[in-house]
Amino acid sequence: MRLHYLFYAVFSILITACDLFEYSAHQITPDHDEKDVNLRNIDKILSLPSSDTLKIAFISDSQRFYDETESFVHHFNSVSEDFDFVIHGGDISDFGLAEEFLWINDILSKLDVPYLTVIGNHDVPVYGHRAYRKIFGPDNYSFTWNNHHFIFLNTNSLEYGFNGLIPDLEWLQKQISERQPSEKIILISHMGPESGEFDPKLAAGYRSILNSAGDNFLFALHGHSHEFKKGIYPKTNIPYWITTSMDDRAFTKIRIWEDGFDFKIIEF
Repeated sequence: MRLHYLFYAVFSILITACDLFEYSAHQITPDHDEKDVNLRNIDKILSLPSSDTLKIAFISDSQRFYDETESFVHHFNSVSEDFDFVIHGGDISDFGLAEEFLWINDILSKLDVPYLTVIGNHDVPVYGHRAYRKIFGPDNYSFTWNNHHFIFLNTNSLEYGFNGLIPDLEWLQKQISERQPSEKIILISHMGPESGEFDPKLAAGYRSILNSAGDNFLFALHGHSHEFKKGIYPKTNIPYWITTSMDDRAFTKIRIWEDGFDFKIIEF
């Protein structure tokens, strides 16, 4: 009987002190400065002065590559004057755990410039989608800076069972049609329409929407493939660029100016 009462006494103490423990791998308890990371960093970008040339570092697929991501930050900060901001192309985590997002954010928050993310397929499972939204903000969002309209889009269709809702084509069409006519468009998503994990029922409509922007659509950026690759979406004139994963200890430097753009692979 004494053991019986002792058990309940200990259990009661643990319940009343539950805030002291991480009782679930999926618990989402970010601090105030770990919430809405993308939205807060957009504000920082919008405060930057206009420039004739935009300079962006594009990384992706940090997953469990924490040491390599720290090495990237160390290298980047030694040359940060050559960049305006950093974009992470998704798969921030490996298992969609809140702690994984928080660990990567802790590393990337040490960058000398703001950074933005798009959600990847590894960031969605179980409570990953919920954790991403709580820590980074909406999985579909956009902003305009320096006459360039940046669109961040969730394209991880397989993780939602090809339900016909991912990517959100209605939202994407609105982003294209309601922009200022002079604005150039850059789309960032974890994977493109040629991926086997992109909903095949939506691929044609997706390409058609992007095509409707004409010459004002500059290019699309992707991660996911853990390699560097460039190409043109079939049946379009839309160029895309894929950057590699952090374990390759490399990233892409993107420069955009009035009459063009280029991509350069940087090793660290």
